[in-house]
Amino acid sequence: MKQIAIFASMLMLVIACGNGSGDNDANKVSNNIEVYKKSQNETRPIVEIYFLITEALVAGDADFANDASAELQNVLQEEEFERYTEIKNLVNKFRDARTIDDKRVIYSTLSNEIYQLIKNGGLPKGELYLMHCPMAFDNKGASWISYRKEVLNPYFGDEMLNCGSIIEEL
Repeated sequence: MKQIAIFASMLMLVIACGNGSGDNDANKVSNNIEVYKKSQNETRPIVEIYFLITEALVAGDADFANDASAELQNVLQEEEFERYTEIKNLVNKFRDARTIDDKRVIYSTLSNEIYQLIKNGGLPKGELYLMHCPMAFDNKGASWISYRKEVLNPYFGDEMLNCGSIIEEL
């Protein structure tokens, strides 16, 4: 749990500061993610924790991924998330998965569910990105949602960190 708090603090710092390059796109992402984080949409906490799970997979850190998914399980127990049964099932499977590779397979399906939440959930539009890695899962490909334009691949981590591209701006 301490890892999640530390990571969340670091994530907020990176979001608030941008990448330090003075690039307008980085500032634009930073500003819009803050608008997103301030939204009152009920699905916002689910998506925020999804981002933590993504970061854990990028880092190849199964323990951190488990901690973040435990946090998501706790959030999903709240009454307003009663109808999110598919996401609950996927999070349970994710936690039960033994290896980081098994977690990544489940994460792919979870990403599809999160995509639907964002597209249909009334969240603020703009500056979230649907990314796609064509080489994931033996070249079958897989997608994920990111809050930044930089590709940081959760399916390969540091093996192929920047493999992928933006296929849709949400």
